[in-house]
Amino acid sequence: MSKTVVPSLLTIPIEIVYRILDQMTPKNIMKSLREVCQRLNKIIDTYPPYKKFDRVFLKAGEMDPERFAPLANALKFNK
Repeated sequence: MSKTVVPSLLTIPIEIVYRILDQMTPKNIMKSLREVCQRLNKIIDTYPPYKKFDRVFLKAGEMDPERFAPLANALKFNK
């Protein structure tokens, strides 16, 4: 039986994660990587381009008001 090591997101060096993030838009980072795990949240929070992300663009009809309320409340307190 061979001992195959499966790479994990938890063990990838931060520099490699930054390179992956360099290929993504802030919108895609928010939609696909936020809240995956604590380590990834910490990395994203220290990623310079993400720290400058200060606008959210929503298209009319994309979110109903009930689903938008938690985002609006979070933005009030998290600047």
